[in-house]
Amino acid sequence: MEYQIAEFFVLSFLVGLTGCLTPGPTLIVTIELSLFRGWQAGPLVTVGHILTEGIIAIAITFGFSYFFSGYTAYVSYIGGVALILFGILTLKSSTKGMPQNTENIRNSRPIYAGFVTAVSNPFFWFWWMTIGAGFLLDGLASGIIFGITFMTGHWLADIEWFTFVSVGIGKGKNIISERIYMMVLVGCGLFLILFGLFFLITGNQIR
Repeated sequence: MEYQIAEFFVLSFLVGLTGCLTPGPTLIVTIELSLFRGWQAGPLVTVGHILTEGIIAIAITFGFSYFFSGYTAYVSYIGGVALILFGILTLKSSTKGMPQNTENIRNSRPIYAGFVTAVSNPFFWFWWMTIGAGFLLDGLASGIIFGITFMTGHWLADIEWFTFVSVGIGKGKNIISERIYMMVLVGCGLFLILFGLFFLITGNQIR
């Protein structure tokens, strides 16, 4: 029994990486906040992300995944628009250069940012409607301990990845010039816009 739980935990961790390693708004907001908050940005953003996933996991456990599966096209459209708006705002902020007053950024709410960027990402919802729901329900079929094991392994993957990102960015923030900062924001903004357009286009195909 212990071996099966350990094996399922490792599998859950690896499956969790398939979600968090995919570039998206949560990664981008982690990068932006890490420039001014340091390594703490990653864990705090992850807390908001985890709170969102906890609610989804409860919904899946009680059978709501079948209800949500009929609305994938709408998720694609709404999420696509949200990503494009995030991208435009990011591009707009890149034109202002390096912020002179970083106190507001340091006092920003990364937990809230983790929540907002999760719910506005169509890939996040697709992942939970398919891969996440499948593994969670398979685990619950073997007992509640396996369901808890799946969520624990998945969340550990989230925490380790976003903390790794924030530590790397936080340590290098002192050598980042204003030009590099602006280029990072431009790259992030363009990626979000392209990501959003992708979901708007594919929404017609999954309807």
